[in-house]
Amino acid sequence: MNYLNRYSRANSKAPNVAVNTARRGSKMSRKPIYLACLLLAACVNQQVDCSEGSPAQNWVESVESQDWARMTELLAPDATYDDPTVIHFDGQDAISLKGREAVVEFWKKTSEEIGARNIDYDITRCFESGGITVLTMKVSLTMSGAYWNINKESIDLTGEGTTVVTNRPEGIVAVVDYFDYAGTLTQIERLRSQYGEARDSDSTP
Repeated sequence: MNYLNRYSRANSKAPNVAVNTARRGSKMSRKPIYLACLLLAACVNQQVDCSEGSPAQNWVESVESQDWARMTELLAPDATYDDPTVIHFDGQDAISLKGREAVVEFWKKTSEEIGARNIDYDITRCFESGGITVLTMKVSLTMSGAYWNINKESIDLTGEGTTVVTNRPEGIVAVVDYFDYAGTLTQIERLRSQYGEARDSDSTP
């Protein structure tokens, strides 16, 4: 576009036909540029970088399988984990952890506390750019009903969100989760209403 603008100024003293032709060319050139942008966006939307063995896929699988040794191997020593959206989940503080040991211990402790029995991620979209992988996922979780003061041995919860995994030669250096916790709380309230409160409420968070 800058080239066309310079061309028009350079020919400002030429006959009107030449100027009009340049202007028409300027307008017409926008179409292929716009189409190129659309095609590029379509390619990015369809790009998948979550094949077997990719760092992002390995991270997801380590959470699903609750394989803390594998998670440890994936993370760089100064890796970070953040979840700023969890503040909307039952008044909890935002999560911000630094250091491989702190991240793994958090996931391990959380899994044990909630009685996680099955974690399943369904990746609906995934693309990578410059070592940063963005995954949009639907999550299914089977966990202890008593944790949420529900009178049922296990409950099934679903949710959806986005996870951003940043990978470097030394390993995964950052993972950030953004999840829709409001929808999960609605499910918990419905299940508690359906099955009643657990007899032992000491396990309620």
